[in-house]
Amino acid sequence: MSFFKVTHIGPDLQRHQRTVPAASTAQAQAWMEQLYGQALALAAVRVGPLP
Repeated sequence: MSFFKVTHIGPDLQRHQRTVPAASTAQAQAWMEQLYGQALALAAVRVGPLP
């Protein structure tokens, strides 16, 4: 499992950014959409392995 830094921009143009432990980029993005709703823009960058 790795850490992903995920940025979510919602329909209200609010930016949310978190570091998420996940197995894949798709899983990290899905987690953010579950928290904040559908995204206008969504990006995930792997920042390192889980220690």
